[in-house]
Amino acid sequence: MLDAHDEPHQKLPSEPALRTKALESLLVEKGRVDQAALDALVDAFENNIGPHNGARVVARARMDPSYKQRLFNDGGRAIAELGFTAMHDEHLVVLENTAKAHNPSPPLCGNFSNGSMSAEAHSDRRHCS
Repeated sequence: MLDAHDEPHQKLPSEPALRTKALESLLVEKGRVDQAALDALVDAFENNIGPHNGARVVARARMDPSYKQRLFNDGGRAIAELGFTAMHDEHLVVLENTAKAHNPSPPLCGNFSNGSMSAEAHSDRRHCS
């Protein structure tokens, strides 16, 4: 039988995680955020949005030269082939990285970046530079 000293210690979440949870709880409690909507947003970012999508695009472009050319010619249409869509008013620009030119993706734009390609989604209402 375990006594109090033998029980495994529970690891506490990090300070940012605790602060995030406290803020989330306060916003839900005050009625500023709907918990279901917040859960749906978190789920979308964890499962549907993120660098893993760009990795799929880059992998396809590496394996399929005709897809790669379609990606450079019309990025939005090419990513649609994989089930991805840009925002309704965005134009996806895809650039190839070379030994002489690396095209970083701005962190706040809809984008993906990989060692071989970068892409930016530009909107009519905002400009990512």
